[in-house]
Amino acid sequence: MHTTNIMQVFSQLYPVVETRGLPLLGLVSWPRCHPWLPWILEIGLAADVVFLVYQYLFWPCASCLVVALILGGITAIAWKTVPAWRSLGLLSVGAIWGLFFVIISLGVIKELAFRPWALAGKTDAPVQVYFSPSCPACQAVVNEIVSRADIGQIAFFPIAESSDDARKIARIKAVLNGCSPTMTQVYLPKVFQGGSSDTCFCSTWRTRLGLWCNKMVLAKMGASTVPLIVAPNLQFFDPLGMSTPGFNAGCPVGLSQDCF
Repeated sequence: MHTTNIMQVFSQLYPVVETRGLPLLGLVSWPRCHPWLPWILEIGLAADVVFLVYQYLFWPCASCLVVALILGGITAIAWKTVPAWRSLGLLSVGAIWGLFFVIISLGVIKELAFRPWALAGKTDAPVQVYFSPSCPACQAVVNEIVSRADIGQIAFFPIAESSDDARKIARIKAVLNGCSPTMTQVYLPKVFQGGSSDTCFCSTWRTRLGLWCNKMVLAKMGASTVPLIVAPNLQFFDPLGMSTPGFNAGCPVGLSQDCF
């Protein structure tokens, strides 16, 4: 079976197996159950560890974590109310389960709470452009895009590499609030222009969080330079020939610099 098909079957099997197994696993917390039920609890928790490892390796699932949390709760109740069921094996499996549960929970929280922030455009636009105000290559790409493309189908995600970048972004953010796509084409390129008025603009905590989230998205995609153009729904989008062999005009993105 092809790897993709295996992953699809695995992802569909996980919630089905655990959901249908909950009534049986619920019996585990009953003190007067048969002696072999502790083994069912330990095997069920070990199976859930396998599913958690699968999520860790591929993609997290919020609904599956809820089911896993119920299973973990049943195990905790059984451990507390039935001392005879306590064993080194169950403790070891529980510790491994807890480790992967915490790791995947953090991944789900990052996915749900820390979404990319767009300076202009909708975050779910078919074309997404990541840029930095202090990057010459980014300036060339943004200027080319706003002059030739449909700005309404593009989202621009800023990356602040210094406190000066953050002030530039804050200045343009104040200008772009409520602007039409036509006015965005006019004012967005001005984010690359410095001015004495930049010192009057300070990044709010929302803007700083958004800039941080944008860097997290870049890191998740494995990108270390900007500009970066993401167009998953388009077969080809290369306004400046960035895919041409020898093109290397990007600017490095890091976390060690003065970001704010």
